[in-house]
Amino acid sequence: SAEFLSKILGAHVTHCEMEVEYVSKACSRLDYLCSYRLPRLSKERSRSVPFGVSVTRAVPFSSWKAGKDSFGFQEAINLLQKKLRSLKAAKRQIKENLSFKKSVLHIWCSSERIAQVVATAAHKLKLDDNHVLFEDVAILLTVTDFGECKLRYTYIYSGAS
Repeated sequence: SAEFLSKILGAHVTHCEMEVEYVSKACSRLDYLCSYRLPRLSKERSRSVPFGVSVTRAVPFSSWKAGKDSFGFQEAINLLQKKLRSLKAAKRQIKENLSFKKSVLHIWCSSERIAQVVATAAHKLKLDDNHVLFEDVAILLTVTDFGECKLRYTYIYSGAS
């Protein structure tokens, strides 16, 4: 995930999972912190913008080995709610010197169909007045077969209106 964000955004990891410091030991955690250098505008100095990243997989684990693709809409809703809440909680608990405003939820999907199911679920969650979960969060969906990790499809869903 970090290598992928580096390639598509030019972002670089500033803190790995175990280096991120929190106010409380018993809290949700990020996978890593990144920094992205904004392009220089006019006479303004370019600056780096930090963001937190949470990574997960949308994979039908029970049937994956059998070659079935049974990841459904409700599983996508549950995954998004859990990971978005966890991302918000980690953001609130991170030490002030590592604070950030924007977040990325990077979801690796085992098929294009699953990526579409997750994108549809994200849209439905936002419409159902849960938009607070999406505030300052971009959802990155990447499709791969997890074998040779060849990327077949990438979709970015932003909760921004």
